[in-house]
Amino acid sequence: MTQTPTAAENLRPSGRSSVLAHCLLFGLFFLICFGLGYPILNRYKPREIAGLIDSRSYLSMVEGRYYDPSVEPFHRNRVLVPTVASAILEVVRPLPLGTWNTTHLAMLLASGLFMSGAALLVFALGRAENLSGTTSLLAALLYLCSFNVPNMHLAGMIESGEAFFFCLLLFLLRKGWWLTAIPVVAMSVLAKNTMLVFSAACLAGWLIASGRKSWNVRNIVSTVLSLVLGWLVLNGIQILTHSGAQPVSPLSGESIKLVFTRGITCFLSSSFIMEFWYLLPLGVWRLGRLSRPLLGGSFAAGFAASAIFVYVAFRSFDQGIARPLFDTIGPVLAISSAIFLADMLGRLGPHSRPAGEPTADERSAGGRSAGDGGHK
Repeated sequence: MTQTPTAAENLRPSGRSSVLAHCLLFGLFFLICFGLGYPILNRYKPREIAGLIDSRSYLSMVEGRYYDPSVEPFHRNRVLVPTVASAILEVVRPLPLGTWNTTHLAMLLASGLFMSGAALLVFALGRAENLSGTTSLLAALLYLCSFNVPNMHLAGMIESGEAFFFCLLLFLLRKGWWLTAIPVVAMSVLAKNTMLVFSAACLAGWLIASGRKSWNVRNIVSTVLSLVLGWLVLNGIQILTHSGAQPVSPLSGESIKLVFTRGITCFLSSSFIMEFWYLLPLGVWRLGRLSRPLLGGSFAAGFAASAIFVYVAFRSFDQGIARPLFDTIGPVLAISSAIFLADMLGRLGPHSRPAGEPTADERSAGGRSAGDGGHK
């Protein structure tokens, strides 16, 4: 006997349409990233600005000058985004681009690919949290429109790779695909060495927040192998590129006294305020709607990012704490902010119209009737 499909089954997208929809979203996000990062092509020249040491290093690496004096030694092991940009540079170099800087274009395209992937993963995380497609899309757009994306991630920096791999790790854990975390963590350290610490904190936070049901052999072995393989890859790339860890001042009694004051200063910095001035006020109210493991993994990595930054800040203080925090807790804040906005807009109800004004359907029906009458 043939069973009639239910309404839910009829509305469920097929595999092909789902792939096409995700490809369309990726293309949309990529075009948004290109628009957000456009100033780097001919209006913004990071190599001529004294304080932008990171951008100068990475742009030189894109051109293959890893041992140029402009490249900081501890930047050389962050090879993934510059390597992708180098491949793109070979393609765009012969093109007639007018005033566009080809190296900057290659870096923007590479960063745009990673940030588009990160935004698509935020969308997928929202769907995995049983949110509607509209709310998930809103989360991805809130994520892309954050202060850090156009001003850091798409402006000659390599944090786009870190953002992508952290979102990918969250998504894989949310789907329960622990074994796939092993190659992801190993590759992520090629984007930025701090991903090894962030991955360790995320995996530990996820296990703790999940409770005893997640403490099985598969998950524990996957966690250990991920971190061991990541550590081996990181040490291998440091040897190959003759780079090392970022130099920091040793801890002392005087430096420990500065932890509290510098920490407060970091969280009151202009970059932190501008990065989270809508994600925190909107997102904090709906964090309880997200799964505990997702929150545990994200905020554990965020805590690790804060601790690392304050420690590194002993050497030379700056206001860059917003970058690692955005990469680690930005996805969940964007999703929770989207939930809050969707709830708020849902309370508004249907749009009211003046009495006697026809609806859109009535106007459409009237137009069709007039058109039919004109052909009689």
